[in-house]
Amino acid sequence: MIQIRDLKFSYEQDQKLIEDFNLTLKPLQCVALLGPSGSGKSSLLKLLAGFLKPNEGALAFTSSNSLHDPKNNSFLFQDYGLFPHLSVEENILLSQRGERKNLSESQLTDLEKIYQNLELGNLKERSPQELSGGQQQRVALARCLMSPAQLQLWDEPFSALDTRLRQKILLFLKSWRQEKQLTVIFVTHDIKDAVQFAERVLYFDNSQITFDGPPECLREFLDALIH
Repeated sequence: MIQIRDLKFSYEQDQKLIEDFNLTLKPLQCVALLGPSGSGKSSLLKLLAGFLKPNEGALAFTSSNSLHDPKNNSFLFQDYGLFPHLSVEENILLSQRGERKNLSESQLTDLEKIYQNLELGNLKERSPQELSGGQQQRVALARCLMSPAQLQLWDEPFSALDTRLRQKILLFLKSWRQEKQLTVIFVTHDIKDAVQFAERVLYFDNSQITFDGPPECLREFLDALIH
C-alpha cells in the first residue's frame, strides 16, 4: 500500500504544484492520472519513484514482501530514457545487465511474448537512434515489463502509438499485469487510455484531486466540468 499524507511539493517557493495532498493507493491496482498540463501528475509520479523529495508531508510504502518500495520500481520516462550506445535488446534487458545469458527459461519466454505483442522482434539489434518515436516508446515499455519491479510508474506510455497498435498493446498489458501481479500508476492525457486500461482514475486540477473513482464515472464528471 502507498500512503501519501499532507504532501506538499513545488519547484519554486511561491508555486503551489502539490498542496496538502492525501491519497491511499492499494497494491495490484491500475491507476490513471489525468488532468491539465502542469497540474502535478508527472511530479507526483516522480515523487513516488523517489526522483523528487516532498517539501513537506510523507510518502509511506508498506507491503508484506517489501516489493512496493520506492527503490524497487520501474519508471517509463516521457522522453523514454533509452541508452544510445546499447542495442534495443540491451536496453530492454537492462535489469538483467543487458544480456540474454542472465535470463531464466521463464524470462526468455516472457521476452519473446513482449517482442511479439509490442512488435519489436525485428528491431532487437538496432540502436535507439534508428527508431521512430513510437518504436522507442515501445522499447521503453518493454524494458519496464522485463524489470522484476512490481510497482510500475509510467509517464505517457501510449502517446506515440498508432490506434491499431495501441489497442493490441492495451489488451496485452491487461493480461500481463494480472499475470505478474503488477501495481501500475500511469500519467495520460488520453481519456480513452484511462477508461480502457485503468481500474481507478484520479483527475488533478489546481493542486488537488477533483475526481477519484472508477473509469465508467469519468465522462459524467468531465461533462459536468465542461458545463
